[in-house]
Amino acid sequence: STILKNAFLIVYDDTTGKEITRVQYTPTSRPDVAKNGYGYIYNANQSGFSTTINLDSYLVNGHKLQIVMRYSNTTSGEGTRIDYWSEQKKF
Repeated sequence: STILKNAFLIVYDDTTGKEITRVQYTPTSRPDVAKNGYGYIYNANQSGFSTTINLDSYLVNGHKLQIVMRYSNTTSGEGTRIDYWSEQKKF
């Protein structure tokens, strides 16, 4: 987002209804995203990221997790924000 400059990946445990962890990242160029079905999302061509999130101490068998891509106007990731949720993945 050009207005909401702080980008985060949030790991959310859908089974417990709680956030597990979040990491801030700098979006990178992904022109293929805008060309392949997501052009309706403003600035989709800047939706790339590369990061590592260690979940070893959080994974519980049978839990469903989701990744949230968040754009926020604050460095904490709260405040005014837009969230894009992934599909659930069961572990």
